[in-house]
Amino acid sequence: MQNFPQPVKLGDSATRWRLSGVLAYEAARTGAAPPSIDPAHEQFLSVRAIAARLGVAPSTIWRWTSESREQREAA
Repeated sequence: MQNFPQPVKLGDSATRWRLSGVLAYEAARTGAAPPSIDPAHEQFLSVRAIAARLGVAPSTIWRWTSESREQREAA
């Protein structure tokens, strides 16, 4: 299973996730190929936008992010 994508710190109070990372995560969950996104057109999603997209609470997104980071560091 693919790890949840890590966020990007855009400023002091702005943390976002790359749309390409979220799409790759969704594709890995379903076994589909992720759509390609031109890096020049990359979009960033807030924690609330991702939570709504996946049908979970924002705190779940933060937990998945933390667990994914811990798994990467342990490997």
